[in-house]
Amino acid sequence: ISMLAVVGYLTTYSGVRIPGMEDIPSGFGVFDISLYKSDLAVANVEWTLVTLLILETVFVKDAYLLAEHPGDYLNGLKIGRWDSRPDAYKIDQRAKELNNGRAAMMGILGLMVHESLGNVDSLPFLK
Repeated sequence: ISMLAVVGYLTTYSGVRIPGMEDIPSGFGVFDISLYKSDLAVANVEWTLVTLLILETVFVKDAYLLAEHPGDYLNGLKIGRWDSRPDAYKIDQRAKELNNGRAAMMGILGLMVHESLGNVDSLPFLK
């Protein structure tokens, strides 16, 4: 989720918007409810919430209690490329994914802190 948050923040900060939401600001400004005036903008928010609800309650869970480790959402689906790998490789890949997730958590936290301080524009990678 944090990786998606960083990409989403940087994408909207660069000015990219989906149709109907061109006037919505980036960052914390997105939480101003008075900005959602058009029916298309309201529909976008509603469908986003419905999609998240469906993903969280139906797909992104260990529905059949078949997980080999925390975060294993294959639900018993046998993927040949993963199952045939040695255990050391699997452990190494999970460790890399955890470290990338932790880095993304620090990244979005840093972006939020800089936005609340009002100096996001001074960050060198956003110029």
